[in-house]
Amino acid sequence: MQQTPGDHALAATVLGHMAFVPGFSQDPDGARNLIAAALQHCWHGVHPIVRSWLHCVSSEVEARNCASATSRHHIDLAEASLPDDAGDLAWFDFYDAARLDSFAGYAALTTGDHPEAARRLAAAADRLGARGSKQRSVILADLAGAHGQDGDRVADYLGQAIEMLTTDWYAAGMDRVRAVRPLLGDSKHGRHIDGQIRALSPAS
Repeated sequence: MQQTPGDHALAATVLGHMAFVPGFSQDPDGARNLIAAALQHCWHGVHPIVRSWLHCVSSEVEARNCASATSRHHIDLAEASLPDDAGDLAWFDFYDAARLDSFAGYAALTTGDHPEAARRLAAAADRLGARGSKQRSVILADLAGAHGQDGDRVADYLGQAIEMLTTDWYAAGMDRVRAVRPLLGDSKHGRHIDGQIRALSPAS
């Protein structure tokens, strides 16, 4: 049976989501193999928004595995592939320009380019729609990291992220909060954030 572009789009998307598991588990080669398989499907008339998202997935995987330059290269490829909309892929509603900004901000953060990270993450937060409440906790935690030299702003963004998690729990958001928390050290802000994390822990 001949597959349609929609079949290939779905297959590519499934493989892309599967890549997060090894990508977040220190198995970058496993993630890369899944993404490569996903990109093969994109040669079959698949809408370019899928390719753009897959490059963002690659960027996240590479950033988490200390390949910062490769991570940012994938952001460039994602931007080059991003169309104005998802076309006839009505179900592909979890990725758009705002989500690309959030991936780009994380990539910049891992290279130590904090001004660029703050700019891209702020843009992502501003453009994220109501459906993006889970992703907002991740973006706010990353914004805290981008302002790591300003304890007040770190605490403020982490507090906002935790507030989002109280209404819409997201394990990845809490992981990001915990990753940034050490920036506050043994300070009043840090102890306050610790209390908020403890209060939220039953939800996890």
